[in-house]
Amino acid sequence: MNRRSFSLAACAALSLGLASGAMAEAAYPSKPVRIIVGYSAGGPTDLVARMIAVHMQTRLGQPFIVDNRPGAGSNIASEAVAAAPADGYTLLMAAAPLTMNSYVYKKLKFDAVKSFTPISKLSSSPGVLAVRPDLGVGNVKELIALAKKEPGKLTFGTTGLGGSQHMATELLQRLTGMQLTHIPYKGASNVMTDLIAGHVDLAFVSASGAMPHLQAGKVKSLAVAGPLRLSGLADVPTFAQAGFPAMVS
Repeated sequence: MNRRSFSLAACAALSLGLASGAMAEAAYPSKPVRIIVGYSAGGPTDLVARMIAVHMQTRLGQPFIVDNRPGAGSNIASEAVAAAPADGYTLLMAAAPLTMNSYVYKKLKFDAVKSFTPISKLSSSPGVLAVRPDLGVGNVKELIALAKKEPGKLTFGTTGLGGSQHMATELLQRLTGMQLTHIPYKGASNVMTDLIAGHVDLAFVSASGAMPHLQAGKVKSLAVAGPLRLSGLADVPTFAQAGFPAMVS
């Protein structure tokens, strides 16, 4: 283990394979392992981390503890893992901002490439553009028309500056000419809560984490930022089908 820490980025099989090798060499793990998550509890990254923690604990016989460290676009969590001993007992549940933040923030206390050793890809999920249920729009073009009537009035929620939700919405604004107001949160669950409550007007949400709310109609789904429609949202078009092929995550 010649790196400062491990980074969980995404497939349980490879994570277990590497961990098994370390266990054979040095009886790993011989004590509890922390999985640090840069977002609040209940969001898609947190949910995947908790699923993996249960699986790893069952297979390896030691507690795997999820430690939520939200804030600063996940940099707080990344800094904590980068500063931890390089002994395999502090893991990072990384998401897209880990590779993006070096272009967004001037000074970071870690290097996204050199400070971590990737273990495995665990999951991926396309974003879904959703709006509060009483906004009164039924598709992307209606949203654009409403936004252009009063530039800057509509708000969009994200998991933080420079994150994938933020970048996706900035791209959508460039492609459509909309002017929206950014409202950053510490996690996807916070964004969804305020979207349902009507405190923000729209957001890109993870299909995997938000599917129950999307299917229940607690928010209105407008388009999927992926190459195909989702089986759980068969009536929701892709952005390409809505006339915006560049919006693919």
